[in-house]
Amino acid sequence: MAPRKKTTLSKEEIAKKKSEQAKRRLEKIKNDPVLLAEYKEKERLKYLKKKEKGQRKCVKDMTPREHRKARKNWVAYSSDHRKKQKIQENTDNCFCDNVDCNDYNLGTITYQTNTQRLQVSDIYTDSEDDMPLASVSHIAQEKSKTSYGSGDYVLVKLIMGEKNTDTPQFAQNMMMMKES
Repeated sequence: MAPRKKTTLSKEEIAKKKSEQAKRRLEKIKNDPVLLAEYKEKERLKYLKKKEKGQRKCVKDMTPREHRKARKNWVAYSSDHRKKQKIQENTDNCFCDNVDCNDYNLGTITYQTNTQRLQVSDIYTDSEDDMPLASVSHIAQEKSKTSYGSGDYVLVKLIMGEKNTDTPQFAQNMMMMKES
């Protein structure tokens, strides 16, 4: 029998596959406290080595040009972080009196273990191609290449429990809902 030919992947496919593997590996590490402690220690040692070599500088050791460049990166990273936090906060602050909530938000998928993938009732997709991915049975199953993962942005139908009605955030949400 002739030997099988290896399928050649493009550079983009290889890079995508590699990043997916890295995400899965990091997720596995973060779910295990022992592995997480080892990972943090390795990262700390890596940082110290880079600092000794001069690859990582303190702000006081940077030239004005390097400092401007670093600050530009910090601004970009922090604005992205604030946007993600705002989305998460808006998702968490939604309140509904009944189960048939008609409020929809852009939310992030978060989960603790592989078996408990989502805590939302429905996912609404942009295209018909994504419909099989959005089924509850597909989301609840173990990880697969075609299912949504942690951090994916999806349009979700929110169903939340009772919220504290004494907060200013609650009053603000009520005002926003009355306006729309």
